[in-house]
Amino acid sequence: MVSSNVPRRGVLTGGVAAAVALTAGLTGCRDTPKAQPPSPILPVRADSLALLAAYDATLRRHPDLADRLKPLREDHHRHVRELDRELGSATPSASGSATPSPSTSPVPAGADAALGALTGQEKRCEQHARRSCLTAPDRYATLFGSIAACRASHVEALR
Repeated sequence: MVSSNVPRRGVLTGGVAAAVALTAGLTGCRDTPKAQPPSPILPVRADSLALLAAYDATLRRHPDLADRLKPLREDHHRHVRELDRELGSATPSASGSATPSPSTSPVPAGADAALGALTGQEKRCEQHARRSCLTAPDRYATLFGSIAACRASHVEALR
């Protein structure tokens, strides 16, 4: 046997103290799932809802523009349906995010001014969809690009 200057009790006490310290250090460690970022669909969907609301408000104020605006409005309605379908296939935490209801600005009294307001909103939302197309995961690039192209065509149709 090898003799040691450290008594056996000292070794056992040190081992127990080390185990307690290690356990205390690990008490806060848990395998908690990390929160997933919100779906990139949500901002594009919010823009589509805002555009829908703007078209509805404009149609209420200027029913004489219905022939011109209803097909464009229907495009935004289809976008919302498709984005909702995509959200349904997204992860639960991403699709569970609430989207605030869109608010609309007052519709100008003149038809030309109302069309100008819609054109401006379409431009802003088109630019946002284009940026989303470039920064979103690949699986959404085609959808966002298509929505951006549709919004760009609306800008031309409203002129």
